[in-house]
Amino acid sequence: MQSQVYPWRRYWARIFDITFIMPIYIFIIALFFPGLNYTITRMNSFIGGTLLLLFYLIFFEPMMLSSFGTTPGKSLLGIKIRDLSGEKISYTTKAAVRKKLGYGQEPLLICSIGGTSVGRELLALCAKAYPIIKEHKPDLCMVLVCGPRLSPETLEVPQGVEVRKYVPDLFEHFAAADLAIVQGGATSTLELSALGRPFLYFTLEGHFEQAYVADRLSRHKAGIKMRFSQTSPASLAEKILSHLGKEVRYAPIPLDGAQKAAQLINQLFWLVLVSRTTLSEIFSIILK
Repeated sequence: MQSQVYPWRRYWARIFDITFIMPIYIFIIALFFPGLNYTITRMNSFIGGTLLLLFYLIFFEPMMLSSFGTTPGKSLLGIKIRDLSGEKISYTTKAAVRKKLGYGQEPLLICSIGGTSVGRELLALCAKAYPIIKEHKPDLCMVLVCGPRLSPETLEVPQGVEVRKYVPDLFEHFAAADLAIVQGGATSTLELSALGRPFLYFTLEGHFEQAYVADRLSRHKAGIKMRFSQTSPASLAEKILSHLGKEVRYAPIPLDGAQKAAQLINQLFWLVLVSRTTLSEIFSIILK
């Protein structure tokens, strides 16, 4: 990612923020933290002002940068702050995840078929698209994840494509990716939706469950649905290039499923333990 430095524009953006945004910030402190505000107002004016400025620079401005990628002053002068991978900086950036997993700054494409060997042809298709993509993105990193039931040795891939077998915590690799290609199963697609990553998904044609997942994804406006029988290496390469690193906005997905499951299990446990609840009564609770 190319970056440009505009020291004077950033200087005037900082002056604008301190002059016009600082009063709003001070008002927020007075409104929500009256005790802190009382302590600061009783200090020497120089010390109190310095503390307010430090709080602004250490907490308030980074919060704006992680949420919006800019501040009012920077936005006014056309400045956006991004990390080396082009993402908004945050307390846990994509760059930090990449560093943890050993990836570099190059565009990262993860292709995964989940826990079955059915998707071998999909991985082979991705491998065939790789040389075409490299003509436009010579630094692309493509990783094929075979999963537990497909041997990497069964795939013929061009030089430069990395093939892995089972990858634990695959969701972390999805979080680090600029684009993912997956089958239409629920786990991978919903993880990618929750992570806010761009992805292409191929449903198994005639597969009832994956048809339901595709319907759910369409409601969340998440992912790009593909049909394997209508996709060539050239058309897949074109789709990859048009969505690689693309910023996406999906409808939010509830993240409290584990908590709800734990509550239900706890409720059933006490019913069985205390009141000798029958099996039919347990099922009636589950189906509510």
